Amino acid sequence: MNLLVGTRDAEAGCSPRFVKLPEVMARTALSRSEIYRRVRNDPSFPKPTSLGVRCIAWVDLEVDAYIRDHIAQRDAKAVSA
Repeated sequence: MNLLVGTRDAEAGCSPRFVKLPEVMARTALSRSEIYRRVRNDPSFPKPTSLGVRCIAWVDLEVDAYIRDHIAQRDAKAVSA
């Protein structure tokens, strides 16, 4: 999975921005503990970046790419089934 800014995002003029944990939770419908579990164990899940001593955030385009890829994987399984 490519977590870098995709060509579709760049062409649409989307600028990356940082989102905090509550927004990542809302976008992915995952709990706080599940997000941190996936950060540790799932190489395809976006990694947070440190903004300070006790402040982390995710890049919104990376979170969106994860969601799109997850949907694409689901659809691919449905077609092959």
